[in-house]
Amino acid sequence: MISAAVRDLCQAEFVARRDNQNFPIPSIPPEDCTGYALKEWTLLNTYGAGSLLGKSCQSTLKIAGHSKEIEEKGYEFGKHLALAWQVMYFK
Repeated sequence: MISAAVRDLCQAEFVARRDNQNFPIPSIPPEDCTGYALKEWTLLNTYGAGSLLGKSCQSTLKIAGHSKEIEEKGYEFGKHLALAWQVMYFK
């Protein structure tokens, strides 16, 4: 799980364009796609931070002996927590 999180973290560096402060910025969306910027922002920030925190939460629940369903919920919790932190950071 941790190697997958590190892979995602590395992949975030190569997926998107960057601004002057090296933050990922959305690419130019296709004309017929609504919500494209939000989806791309979510993907980039999941790769950049959400995957690591999500996999950490999932690993903790796995070590504690919880079911696969609870582990997945732990991953989602960690991912959403990281995305919420990114929203607060850019505010």
